[in-house]
Amino acid sequence: MSFPDREKISLSYVWFANAVASEDPATTDHAKRLKLAREMCQNTPCFNEFIFRSMTVQGYVYETDQATINNYMSALATNLVTLGFGD
Repeated sequence: MSFPDREKISLSYVWFANAVASEDPATTDHAKRLKLAREMCQNTPCFNEFIFRSMTVQGYVYETDQATINNYMSALATNLVTLGFGD
C-alpha cells in the first residue's frame, strides 16, 4: 500500500497557514481557522495523524501532486474546525 508523502502534507500546512493569514477577517470561522493555521505552523500539530490517515483513506499516495493535497487540506480545515480543533 502506498501512503501520502508526509513532506507534501507539511508543505500544505504552510500553504494553508499563509492562505488563512491573508483571508478576509469576515470569512466564516476566520478566528477558528486562524487558530488552526497557527497550530499547523508547529512541528507536529496534534491533528497530524488525522490528516495523514484521512488522506490515506481518500487514496492519496506518495505521487499525489502538491496542488491536489493543498485543495484537500483546505477542505479538511472545515472538518477540523467542526471537530473543535479551532476552538
